[in-house]
Amino acid sequence: MTLEFDDEARAFHLSYQGGLNVQSHVSREKGDTQTAARLGAAPWHIGVLAALLLVYEIFCGVHGNEALEGRSLKVTKDHLQRAFLLLKLVHRLKDIALGDLASDPDAVTPTAQELLGSVSAPWAREDFASFPATQPPPQDDNGASDHDAPCAPNVADSLVAVPATPTVENPPLALLTSKDVRALDYGYGHDGSSVQGNLHAPRLTDRFIVRHTLLMGTPKMDAREACSRLRSAKNEGKKALPRDKWMIVMKAASDQCSVIRLQENDGGSVSLALKPPPSDADARIRYHNDLMQLCGLSLRELTDAIAKAQKAACENKRKRKKEDEDEEAEDEK
Repeated sequence: MTLEFDDEARAFHLSYQGGLNVQSHVSREKGDTQTAARLGAAPWHIGVLAALLLVYEIFCGVHGNEALEGRSLKVTKDHLQRAFLLLKLVHRLKDIALGDLASDPDAVTPTAQELLGSVSAPWAREDFASFPATQPPPQDDNGASDHDAPCAPNVADSLVAVPATPTVENPPLALLTSKDVRALDYGYGHDGSSVQGNLHAPRLTDRFIVRHTLLMGTPKMDAREACSRLRSAKNEGKKALPRDKWMIVMKAASDQCSVIRLQENDGGSVSLALKPPPSDADARIRYHNDLMQLCGLSLRELTDAIAKAQKAACENKRKRKKEDEDEEAEDEK
């Protein structure tokens, strides 16, 4: 028996296809490829689900033998409408369970255990042992009951063990991305206000200053050099960031993150000391997340800056050595 749409259902399904395809295109234009794929496959899901609803009605005996023998049963618009509502419910449940991950193609889908926690029943099997019988056991004509006869041990009960509740002792650490942290214009002060008071320049926000100071890539970032790099716009005179503003920002940042530390050097100079990246995998993830929450700087960006600074230092050292050798050769002449 082949299940087909009747004429009204066919028109309904065609309208569903058009509407869902438009929604799929809009989601794809927004970059949400996951939702676009789900909406693109939805017309097929609706058709199959509507046919399955008819099969279920046949199984439950809703339709008589005459309709079955005459092969007059077809999928109606009622089946399609119910299928559409069921599919919307499934999509909505997925969005509620996964949140932003439902539309993020790069996200690793969490397991049900991570989403819902423990799924064990809130009671123990032993709790049922104390329940009294609500009715007396049936008795035969001689007054004997089945409970009076010796019972053979149930082999199945002795073999089936209650599975232990799964637990996640050490859930995997997740790498934070720019979507998970504050924007650069969110300050270290109360409710995101800047600790500088008035900004030296619109772009020189608290997090921007910390980020570009760390991008110097050296173990210790000198305050004078950092302020010299952080200047106002050309039309504003390209003035260096005042040292007191840099100090206020670094003090607030070091109070929030243990990766950096503001210190005073011999001679009265001030620098920002950077804790070196660890080698352990989990520790590196925590280090990365600390940097991201501090100023939106990833560990890869920091290590690239460190490598660039080390390369520049080696190149300067080589140049100075060559200049010294040239001077010595000139003196010998």
